[in-house]
Amino acid sequence: MQPATPIPLIEKAAVIALRQTSRDAKSLATMTATHIANVCSNYRRIGVCRLLQRYEVDTTATFLALSAQAHAAWLAAVPLTRRLASRQEPFLDAVVADGTQQIADIYRLASPEWLQNCEYEEDFAYARILQVFMCSEQPDQDVRKLLDFWAGASGGGEVRFALCQALLERDGAGVQEGLLTVLDERLAQVRARQRDESGNPDERATTDHLCLEAIAVIKLAKQRRGLDLQVQHVQLRDELLATFSVTLPSDVWQNFERYL
Repeated sequence: MQPATPIPLIEKAAVIALRQTSRDAKSLATMTATHIANVCSNYRRIGVCRLLQRYEVDTTATFLALSAQAHAAWLAAVPLTRRLASRQEPFLDAVVADGTQQIADIYRLASPEWLQNCEYEEDFAYARILQVFMCSEQPDQDVRKLLDFWAGASGGGEVRFALCQALLERDGAGVQEGLLTVLDERLAQVRARQRDESGNPDERATTDHLCLEAIAVIKLAKQRRGLDLQVQHVQLRDELLATFSVTLPSDVWQNFERYL
């Protein structure tokens, strides 16, 4: 087995990649979805490095919010036909970071409709349901419509479908059961990658150690559905379930080094 890259070197590589992006990017509108996803991944990776290496929880939240801000800026710069809601990782970053502005911006800018031939129906529905729960004052009707759309496309047998139903019904036991299944499935995938040395080695050393999706859903369940869940799992980090106060100046993601 190859030795893991030290976390400080992973963070340094992410910083270098972000600096290169800042120099090379002529305009956000010319960035591909893969390019901006890599930008967001680097912000996320730096944040997790700070958590694992230095236990700088507030800095972790800041870099997760920077990931979300970068994605929102890209959404604002590209046509609606490129604004897939199913690219949900930056939105989850914003929820974990309590990035109120970033949450609202992504909800406002992401396509509210499924973009055929660009994303799977169930991926769109799941991501949009989480956005609606976080941002709508009366989400239930829209969530039911999205669940109907999802069920019509796939039958609704997925664990995340049941999880969203439980959130809709404010069924704490159902939400907890769904989250534990999501966490166990992710842990199995992480262990397989570690065993096979597959996937991105920097992710194996950093973001594979926690499930930001589950942390975001737990915070959503508490803040928006009144569910105080007690979920224990090796993929959760209790310190990220705290409430953060992250306020970012506009477009600061392009000048991120002040936060290093």
